[in-house]
Amino acid sequence: MIDAGNVIECPPGSWKFTGAPHTLFLRVEKVRDDLSGFYEGEVWLEGQQLARDGTPLGRLQALVTVERIRVVRP
Repeated sequence: MIDAGNVIECPPGSWKFTGAPHTLFLRVEKVRDDLSGFYEGEVWLEGQQLARDGTPLGRLQALVTVERIRVVRP
């Protein structure tokens, strides 16, 4: 389960609509249940993109494949 406050890791190819094809680290601020219902196996998230060392890089929204997400910090 993905909850607000989790830091997740999304490998390349497991997320869309945010830019370059690299691993995404995201501190989840909001799970967009209103949009996620339109996608099977995927969920819309809003949050703070993080560098590998945890440095904030800016807010973004991403559509991620749930089965490929790894929770780094609950």
